[in-house]
Amino acid sequence: MLKIFLKILIIISLYCDTVLSSELFEIKADLVNYKKDKDIIIAEGNAIATNKNRILSADKIIYDKKNKIIKTFRNSKFKNNKITLNAEILEYQVDLKIIFAKNNVKLIDEKNNEFNFKNFTYNELTLKGSGSNMVSVLSDGSYIDAENGFIDKKNNVTKLKNARYSTCDKIKNSSGEFCPSWSLNSKSVSHIKNKKKIVHKNSVLKLRNIPVFYTPYFSHPDPTVKRQSGFLPPLVKSISNIGKTLKVPYFWVLSEDKDITITPIYYFKEKSHLRTSYRQAVENGFLQVENGYSKGYERFSNQNRTKGSRNFFFLDFEKDLKKFNNINSKIKFKLQRVSQKNFLRVNQINTKLFKQDDRTLENSLNFTSFKNNSYINLKVGIFENLDISNNNKYTYYFPDGLFSKNINYKTFKNNINSFFQGIKFSDKQKQFKIRNLLSSNSKSLVYKRYGLNTVFKNVLYNNNIYNQKVKNQKDDLNIDNYFTFAIDTNMPFVKYDKNKYQTINPRIFIKYTTGKMLDASTSAKSLEFGDIFSINRTNDLDKPETGLSFGHGFDYKINRETFNENFKSSFGIGQVLKTSSLNKMPATSSLNKKSSDFAGFFKTEIISKKENNHAVAGNSALIKQFDKNNFSLNYKYNIDNNFKKINKNIFAVSGVYEKIFSSFKLIEKNNNAGNERSAALDIKKLFANNYYVRFEGKRNLKLDKSEFHNFSINYENDCIIGSLTLSRSFYSDNEVNNTKSLIFGITLKPFSDNIAPDLTSFIE
Repeated sequence: MLKIFLKILIIISLYCDTVLSSELFEIKADLVNYKKDKDIIIAEGNAIATNKNRILSADKIIYDKKNKIIKTFRNSKFKNNKITLNAEILEYQVDLKIIFAKNNVKLIDEKNNEFNFKNFTYNELTLKGSGSNMVSVLSDGSYIDAENGFIDKKNNVTKLKNARYSTCDKIKNSSGEFCPSWSLNSKSVSHIKNKKKIVHKNSVLKLRNIPVFYTPYFSHPDPTVKRQSGFLPPLVKSISNIGKTLKVPYFWVLSEDKDITITPIYYFKEKSHLRTSYRQAVENGFLQVENGYSKGYERFSNQNRTKGSRNFFFLDFEKDLKKFNNINSKIKFKLQRVSQKNFLRVNQINTKLFKQDDRTLENSLNFTSFKNNSYINLKVGIFENLDISNNNKYTYYFPDGLFSKNINYKTFKNNINSFFQGIKFSDKQKQFKIRNLLSSNSKSLVYKRYGLNTVFKNVLYNNNIYNQKVKNQKDDLNIDNYFTFAIDTNMPFVKYDKNKYQTINPRIFIKYTTGKMLDASTSAKSLEFGDIFSINRTNDLDKPETGLSFGHGFDYKINRETFNENFKSSFGIGQVLKTSSLNKMPATSSLNKKSSDFAGFFKTEIISKKENNHAVAGNSALIKQFDKNNFSLNYKYNIDNNFKKINKNIFAVSGVYEKIFSSFKLIEKNNNAGNERSAALDIKKLFANNYYVRFEGKRNLKLDKSEFHNFSINYENDCIIGSLTLSRSFYSDNEVNNTKSLIFGITLKPFSDNIAPDLTSFIE
């Protein structure tokens, strides 16, 4: 009772004093003791001192009213509308409005970034503060420390002296020394918040405390800025058919919704190259333009090169149109042009809109609209095949349209599909198509008494094709109507055990299609297990398979889970039978015979539940693939119907055991299935401390020639990627020769550009 009375008395006394002085504090605590002779208030236990927007709290508070000083002890905290300070000891000078923080000081700003100091001083009048031995982990996960730190809240400026910055999780080595994978060490760092700019002066980039790069001045936008004008990191690169190049991109913000990247590329032995990338946001849409220009080649000796300038131009525009009657609509426009077919390959040009190995240019206008279960697409376009040199390289689509609608009725799922397309292959070859398709699939009908599961499928085709001198096609108007009826029946058997289940599923697929088969014999279709039970085995709606056919086969699955691992395996085999041969079916599929090849597959997957302990840091996807031992095998095959010849083998196996990853793929096609034989290998060996070596290559076994092979030594963790790669490519074409390169790469995360030099010149 006495404690409560004293607390009330102190509060009343302090309240009366505040009439005379707005600087006095109201103090509350579990125990409050007032020493009148010294004019000191001692508050202990959940002590809080408040004045306007200021709050001080601690286990113990001493208020010296005579000298106007407040001291706090243990679990101390100061908060106003600008900053929050936590420390062991705080001292607040009431008149001067200066606060001193000592021991385990933590400053929290408006962005919830935490800055730790040994000591810190803050002036509420000038809004300036300073501290020593600053260490901080920012809200984006990056680390920064400094010998001294200064803040100016009035001008929104933060300055650091002798600062070190890194995005690495692991900052110290086993000896407790500061030794991240990379760090930027600057004599001074200034964060000008009004300009959202960070300036480094006299900076040294260090890799494992080894200096590798120095700059007297370096600036970049702060983390709140999505974009800001300025130079991007330069890049030195060697291109086998060109030589060494130097790229210096400049990013220019034109306005809030527009920006452009200008990239001059200096070629040491060839004529230089200029590229630009323009981006603009529009209402509910986006425009992007990429283009480049070069005067051509400087060197012509011993090269299959032509004179003249080189250029490319790519444009992508996409916009969502305003909704009308709940209809969603979108328009797309695409424009692509390259002056020479191998210009992109020779210069290794890869943009967001086009890649160097793409061989078809698209120039098109596309409109799509959809509502509920209805969809419409309209398109006009010109496509250019870069591998053809005459006018036959152009294919014109005008018009090109599709309408689709899904309708569910009782036990049937129905789809209406209408398609029309006009194509001009060359000056003489023209084609116009109109296709109408109505498909209907029943829901699964289960006959419990017999254990059967049946689905009925129906498709009605109406194909109208007008041909004018189209190769392998009949001239004038061709009207073909087809009707397909199919029954898909299976009889699954299931067995459950304590930790596994097994299924075996015999299946019969009966299909009949009316009409006359059009010629699809030259199609490169390969027979897969899924095709046996498909209603469209040619994958071409213009040339459906006609007549009566029977697909038969089965598949088996087992799934077993134990304490140590998960095991999954499955295999299947099937065949298509016909009442008569159908020579117009794709020859490579064997579907032109009365009895097709047997198509089958075999899959196995084993995944260990036990985590491998490699003592590596970081969470990269590549490193994480070593986390668990696993094994995967995927085999597809075609065997002729008398089981004497294997016409197709596609064998892929991969796995991880402890610190070794290996992957092997073999493709072999013989007889009717084709003429191909190739093998690809990928092996990675992980060592301690995130180092790994990798070899990958591909070989054409038919020609006994390698296509490419790469060998690399790599290092990767949460904040850095380093590699030394020796690469060879054996592809050769006009203006493109076999390539050989030696690349030393260093990428600092979260940045994406390689900052290391190109070493190809050492092996030339």
